[in-house]
Amino acid sequence: MESAKFSPRGRSNKKLVCSVKGCNSTSNRDLELCFHYFPIKTDCFIYIKNIFGKLEKKKKLECWMKAIGVNKVNSGMKICSRHFYMDDYILPNAPAKLKRLKKSAVPSLNLPHSTNEKSKHDRKVRVLKRNIKKSNVTEKLQQVELMNCHQSVVDEDISESVQDVSDVIINSEQNAPTYSEKCKKSSSTKDFGVQVETVFLKSNLLNLLKNDAQLSAFTGIESFAILNTLVEIVTLKFGNQLNHHNVKMSIRDKVVMTYVKLKQNTPYNCLAILFDCCSENTCHRVFLDMIKVLSLCQRNY
Repeated sequence: MESAKFSPRGRSNKKLVCSVKGCNSTSNRDLELCFHYFPIKTDCFIYIKNIFGKLEKKKKLECWMKAIGVNKVNSGMKICSRHFYMDDYILPNAPAKLKRLKKSAVPSLNLPHSTNEKSKHDRKVRVLKRNIKKSNVTEKLQQVELMNCHQSVVDEDISESVQDVSDVIINSEQNAPTYSEKCKKSSSTKDFGVQVETVFLKSNLLNLLKNDAQLSAFTGIESFAILNTLVEIVTLKFGNQLNHHNVKMSIRDKVVMTYVKLKQNTPYNCLAILFDCCSENTCHRVFLDMIKVLSLCQRNY
């Protein structure tokens, strides 16, 4: 759909210039264009669909500023009709000198953007997707190998503990004083074995999800490949900003926890147990931050 253009109007002595970066439209040269002032601060709110398809209430002025990429506006700044669709106008084909925008209209055409940055991001996303496809089989093999390694370490610790207990029993029959020393050593060794086993058996909800169907049932994410891509994008853009929480959670856990909350509406105290967080308040803070991060990521990609 093309931008809005109307029948040529008469020339005016007042020269109006479009405020959008890179747009050279002027009122005394482009007679088929209309020029519109920015909404005032006390103007009505508008409803815009967010990434989840739900209507979100926002200030009209803030939406206009965000669309053209400016932080401040003044009373002399205007935007031409080249940045609006014909459907954004009230009775666009009616013969009227003054064309009025609908209340929900927001600039959406011919907006400034960095071509180099967009191409770099697109290239990075393509590389990530290729790497994920190649590493799917390798990742599964590594998971199996890691599980076998953990199990072998636990079995080795248990066998050492049993051997130490056997040595204590044999030595106790020969020398009573040595028996107490061996008991202490055996006790410490057994405690160490239990601690190692606890560390390796410690898991959260993500470790219990074995296939794409289980992942989709809990989070709504269709596959682990999509999850991995999403985690890579979040890490690439916001990795440094997400490490300020005093929480031992990976970005992958934070992403999954956020989608579990959105899909299941699980209480924060339950999320704290499932993802081994410090408290439900911490889960709440992580969820609010990840909502903003995921919104920006999905909007850009």
